[in-house]
Amino acid sequence: MRTSLLVAALFLLQAPAASLDQVLASVSRNVREFQDLLPDFVCNEKITSTAYESGKLKQTRTVESFFTAVHKPSPGPRGLLVFTETRDITAIDGIPARKGARMPKLPAAMFGGFGALLSMTFSPENLQYQQYELDGILDGGARIVVHFSTKEGQRELRTFLDGEGFNDRDEGMAWIDSASMQVVRLQRDFFSLPRTLRQLRNTVDYGSVVIGDRQFWLPRSMSTDATDRDPKKTKTFLAEYTNCKRFTAEIKIVP
Repeated sequence: MRTSLLVAALFLLQAPAASLDQVLASVSRNVREFQDLLPDFVCNEKITSTAYESGKLKQTRTVESFFTAVHKPSPGPRGLLVFTETRDITAIDGIPARKGARMPKLPAAMFGGFGALLSMTFSPENLQYQQYELDGILDGGARIVVHFSTKEGQRELRTFLDGEGFNDRDEGMAWIDSASMQVVRLQRDFFSLPRTLRQLRNTVDYGSVVIGDRQFWLPRSMSTDATDRDPKKTKTFLAEYTNCKRFTAEIKIVP
């Protein structure tokens, strides 16, 4: 009897707090709020882009800017609202930039992903194009891990890389806060790639931020790890976000 009670107790400790359907419903509802209720906003952004060859650093560049995201309809038949990104660059490689400076050429660049990766993975309209499974719980039940992959033959989820468009053949992992059902980390591996790339992985870490009078979970960092067709050549792109606030006409962006 004691053994049976112990096994039952361990099972309760290890069992997910919610079913897969419940997790997906809660997470996708939060993503819908992110899409519909998050106002236009501005953050401080720092980009660090690097290139390596045979594990040795070949080039690195840093760019600091005021990052602004404004809601606009996306192209295509669905016409969903997406965030259009603009940057007012304030420094390049630690040197103050002139007003209106353009983004320099970077060893690796991955723009447009501030909210796109989250929406691609968990927005209500995109759940149908992917399959999901619970992959475990962490930190005594505080985190739920979900594995996902695109369904074979799907044609609605697309990625544009190096000027080419691809039907996504992806898979990844999401770490979800079980109390709020907000995604705290999202990792996605892309397998439909241009000829220049052998591997591509995006990882986004999210944190709680108050914008206006509401709480949202926004990216704190977004990283890309890429391997060229020549496997000796690898690249990384890291964008870090701080001091996010609502963007209004009263906000003055100055160097």
